Amino acid sequence: MPNWHQPNIAESAQYLFSQIDQLTPSTYFIAHSVGCQAVIRFLATKIETDPGLKIGGLLFVAAWINVVKSWSTLDPWLNNATLPYQAIANRSASRKVVISDNDPFTPDYKANETLWHDQLHADVTLCHGRAHFNGAIEPAVLEAFEDMMSANPSIP
Repeated sequence: MPNWHQPNIAESAQYLFSQIDQLTPSTYFIAHSVGCQAVIRFLATKIETDPGLKIGGLLFVAAWINVVKSWSTLDPWLNNATLPYQAIANRSASRKVVISDNDPFTPDYKANETLWHDQLHADVTLCHGRAHFNGAIEPAVLEAFEDMMSANPSIP
């Protein structure tokens, strides 16, 4: 994603539209942190123009719907109460979220877990001590990805 240190909704949406021309049941999104919100917004726009849209799945890492302490460039991303989580859930075959019990942006990890489960009907994996998943190797993310791929035998 462009400008990831100061993420901008319009820039992120434009980037995704410039990179992705077609969505199919074989399309999977993997995103981290604010990138998860960018994908949600991108899909919300795509659903408006294609009500029959179907994708393979979503894998969100260090995902959040709310954070405890925001900053100016993040504030617009927190205006997400009207996003069509249910519509996105209905159009994605698999939805997985991987979060940590000590992410500094979502210290109330149970509330974060509940939001993703309730809003996106996601299968949430809670990891111990992984903070914001900034490490080079994250076994829980790889496991969630492999699980998602094994659930769709049409993907090579």
